[in-house]
Amino acid sequence: MSDAALTAWQTALAMREWRQQAAPDLSAWSTRVPLQVGVAIVGRPQSHALNREWRGRDKPTNVLSFPAPTGMPLPPDEPASPGELVICAPVVVDEARAGGIAGDAHWAHMMIHGVLHLIGYDHINGSDAKLMEATEIEAMTRLGLPNPYPDH
Repeated sequence: MSDAALTAWQTALAMREWRQQAAPDLSAWSTRVPLQVGVAIVGRPQSHALNREWRGRDKPTNVLSFPAPTGMPLPPDEPASPGELVICAPVVVDEARAGGIAGDAHWAHMMIHGVLHLIGYDHINGSDAKLMEATEIEAMTRLGLPNPYPDH
């Protein structure tokens, strides 16, 4: 296996673990197992275009969450999916560098943050933000990674 293939495989395994730690008990969301989350890793132009189209923000962003439509029946053997994530690699790398954060910790945080959005968490108002941040901190702690919100 080439170094690039090994790195891609390790990254895929890490992302799976990060998703599982984001919400280890998804029984409130779905009784279906396994759970599948689509992840697209994109550059700045794609992130910028999607963020402008779907959120009205004219800049690239670290992670976008696209929840699956509700009420669509799935065949019994299909994995459940709360939706898909689009992660902008250059933004995540730049944020980690600027914040002095280990790259894997910031990637994990973005994956966790995105999955929580997929299952209904948000940070629009103060109380929702506190709940979401506490859940993110718990997941990061389970992974042995630092608190992404050190001011808490």
